[in-house]
Amino acid sequence: DVYKRQIYNFSRQLSVMLKAGVPLIDALESMLSKTINPLLNKTVEKIIEDISAGSSLSGAIEKHPKVFDTMYINIIRAGESSGGVCRP
Repeated sequence: DVYKRQIYNFSRQLSVMLKAGVPLIDALESMLSKTINPLLNKTVEKIIEDISAGSSLSGAIEKHPKVFDTMYINIIRAGESSGGVCRP
């Protein structure tokens, strides 16, 4: 499925940037130019807005269940709670 592949590529690229020490907002903003799916691009814009307003990454992505499924959200939440690199 093309859409699932786009989510996978988005996640992988975001992970690489975060592990390299790029701040979450900066990493997400750089993803905007790499995202070719209009829905995913619009979703990332909304996620940036929510994180800038103080939301966690998991809190921001759970507002978009048509893009990110429950398992994806729970993986992000687990990363946040374990002190992973998903912090703003």
